[in-house]
Amino acid sequence: MDNKNIQIVRECIEQINNAKNFDKIYDYYSEECVFYNPPYVGLGFFPDDSSGERLEVKTVVPNSPATDVLQQGDVVLRASDDNESWEGYDQLRTGLWGQGKLGIEVTLTLLRSGETIEAIIKRGRIDGFYLPFATLQDVWRKFLLEEMPDLKTEIIQIMASGDLVAFYAANTGTSTIYNQSAVWTECNILRIKDGQIVEWWGVENTLSQWRQMGFQIREPQKEPA
Repeated sequence: MDNKNIQIVRECIEQINNAKNFDKIYDYYSEECVFYNPPYVGLGFFPDDSSGERLEVKTVVPNSPATDVLQQGDVVLRASDDNESWEGYDQLRTGLWGQGKLGIEVTLTLLRSGETIEAIIKRGRIDGFYLPFATLQDVWRKFLLEEMPDLKTEIIQIMASGDLVAFYAANTGTSTIYNQSAVWTECNILRIKDGQIVEWWGVENTLSQWRQMGFQIREPQKEPA
């Protein structure tokens, strides 16, 4: 069984990530598959920038700072905190205004049902939430087919125990947005049931990826002791 589950994961990575055969996606993923996200500090929502013109609220994480403040379909027009502001599609899409220092307030200007409103959300720790696979498909497809179509994922180490498979992999790809290449790693644990992936836990070194793309990290001002 261990070897069979390892083969399922290897084939999945090769067919979906590397060969971009999205028509085979449900050969490997259950429709009930869920992705578990690691804890982080932020606002607690996922945006949709697929229109190429505006940034919309796609998913609000339950029990997060954004719960009962943001609604699906809200259009983000502007974001600001104590140090910086982001306005317009390009700045909002690429800016890291959602994540940052714990407890800092972020002011959002939103378009909701044709009306412009303001919302203030304090960045908080977001734990133990998950996303159904169905909510990620469009974003993932756009990333693989449009934003990084030459992405290759190489599994370096893989092991299995019972219905769990763990693997360590290196990703290589070129961003069509920034015309820059990057190499970064990830570690994942998957649960297999009836030949399909039903749960996925993972961490990815996106900081390394972003820095190679040209994103800059600034040293913060030192707080008084």
